[in-house]
Amino acid sequence: MPTAVRDCVLRNHSSKAVTVDCAPQFDGGLSQHFVLEATVAAGAAAGRIALRHVSSKPTFELTDDVTRATNGLPLSIVVYAVNPKGKSLPTMAGVVVLGDAERQAGESLHVNTVQ
Repeated sequence: MPTAVRDCVLRNHSSKAVTVDCAPQFDGGLSQHFVLEATVAAGAAAGRIALRHVSSKPTFELTDDVTRATNGLPLSIVVYAVNPKGKSLPTMAGVVVLGDAERQAGESLHVNTVQ
């Protein structure tokens, strides 16, 4: 199984965007990919996975082009590695709030892989 990512950092944090950057660790000698999961951290939807994104690198960019999915609620961000033998333990990257709860209902959250 792969080893958990380390040293996750939230960068360029603003109400509009944040980059999540983690350091990959031992891959078990196999190719691996990385998963970012954002879970609603408060309110009636607490514990609901708001988004899941897969990337070949442990770097992700979260933007609030579309906020309807989270309505400005805090998101708990975790990242973990996956290879054919299984998945690592998740690493907590932090809690973020993107967007403004008073925005129009047609907006939501986008995740882009940073290459």
